[in-house]
Amino acid sequence: MKKIMLTPIIAALVLSGCIGNPKTAFVEACSEIMKDRLKSPSSYQVLDSSDILYEPFTLEYWEKNNPMDKYADLDKVKFWQSMRDLAEQQEKNGNNKVAKIIIKYEAKNAYGTPIASEMLCKYETKGPEVPSDVDDFNLFEVHVNGMTKSDWLMSQIKKIR
Repeated sequence: MKKIMLTPIIAALVLSGCIGNPKTAFVEACSEIMKDRLKSPSSYQVLDSSDILYEPFTLEYWEKNNPMDKYADLDKVKFWQSMRDLAEQQEKNGNNKVAKIIIKYEAKNAYGTPIASEMLCKYETKGPEVPSDVDDFNLFEVHVNGMTKSDWLMSQIKKIR
């Protein structure tokens, strides 16, 4: 009897996009990262978002987003090479994709004026599509406007010096 009563509720939640919607989860993951970069994160609101565009994961894409530091020591070179080898295997596998979405949002600047803007968000999937739950995203692998969370934090530290 309980199963019969819960089934329509679960079906309604899934159909309404509350559970298991990859686009909603992707927008939430990107938004979480963008909020860390804003002067007024509490004023952030999504205005619109595109559909998710999937492209094949390629070694060329990986190398472009993971350039080798020509002044790196031998250990870093070995690590980079092993990561490149892994990316090459992923390309041959063909299952992984690069997901992209454009999100239009509004947030207040330091003076309290609402400013509308947009971001390009990318994520290298570990399968044919992005996760359907925001908790399944590794937020350090989500690229917002070309920078991961780690890249952005490092750029802020460099500004202090």
